[in-house]
Amino acid sequence: MRASLGSLLVAAVSAALVATMLQFLPARAVWQEVDPQMPVARVEVLPPECATDGGMPTAPTTCRVTGFGKGRPTVVVWGDSHAWQQLPAMKAQAERTRTNLVAFVMGACPPARILDGSVDGPCARNSALALKFIADKRKRKQRVKVLIGAFWGFYRDLLDRAANGWEPETQNESFLLERSRLYEAGTANAFGTLARWNVPTAALAQMPWVPDDAPACTDGDAPYACDLPRSTAIHDEAATRAWVSRQLARIPRSGLIDTTDFLCDDDTCSATFQGHPAYLDDLHLDPAITGGFSGRYADFFATPVR
Repeated sequence: MRASLGSLLVAAVSAALVATMLQFLPARAVWQEVDPQMPVARVEVLPPECATDGGMPTAPTTCRVTGFGKGRPTVVVWGDSHAWQQLPAMKAQAERTRTNLVAFVMGACPPARILDGSVDGPCARNSALALKFIADKRKRKQRVKVLIGAFWGFYRDLLDRAANGWEPETQNESFLLERSRLYEAGTANAFGTLARWNVPTAALAQMPWVPDDAPACTDGDAPYACDLPRSTAIHDEAATRAWVSRQLARIPRSGLIDTTDFLCDDDTCSATFQGHPAYLDDLHLDPAITGGFSGRYADFFATPVR
C-alpha cells in the first residue's frame, strides 16, 4: 500500500503552518504532533525570497517568479502544490516572452473565494492576496491573465468519500478533509469571480500521481519508479475534467492546459522521462522534469503566456 491519507499531510504543508491549521479543525480536535515536510525539489522552483530549498511559501506571499517590468503583461499563477510543480515550465515560457510571472501558491491550499467570510486562515488569505493583486491590475488597466491549478482529483475524492459515509480517523485526515471543504465552499466562487471580472484564465488539468492503492513497485518506491495505468494515476479523470471545464465555460476568454501527454498515453502513465524519475514523491511530479530536463514542457504554456 502507498502512503495513507494521514501521511499526505507530510508532503503538503510546512511546520510553520501547524498553528494556523488548528482553525480548520473541529473545535473538539486536538492537534497530534507530526513532522510535516513540504515537497523539496532538486531545482529552484521559486526565488529564495519566496521559498527556500526548492520548497513552497509557508505564508501568503506575492512571489515575483521572473524579473518584473511595469509595462509588461502579467500572468498570475494561483493554486496549490500541483500548480507549484509546473512553475519551472511556466517561468521558461514567461522569460521567452518577457512576461511578468507572479505566483500565489501554498501547499494543500486550493484557490478559493469565501464570499461570506466564514473561513479565515493561511489559504483564504493567500487567495485574497491573489484576488487583490488581480483586481489592482484591472483597476490600472494593465494586462493580466490567470493560470489556476490545484490537486482537483484529491479534493473531489475526499468529498465523495465523506458523502458516502467515510469519517476521518486521525487529525491529519480531519485537516485534509477541511481543506477539501474549503475547495467545496470557495473554488467555484474563485472561477465565478474571474468570470465576472472577465479575466483571461487557463486552468491546469489534473496531473498524474501515485495513489494509495498503487501496487508496490519492484523498481523502487522513493520515488515511485513503475508505470501505472492512466486510470490509476489520474483517478476519476473524466469527471474531474468535466468539472474544471464547466467552471471555465463561465469565463469568455479561457482554456484548459492539459500537460498529461508529456508522461501519459491513452492507457499508461510513465514513471520516467528520458531516464529520470518523473515523480518527486507520491503526490507530485519532479519540477526538474517540468523545467530542467526538457524545454518542450514549456511549450504547453505558449498560448496562455503569449
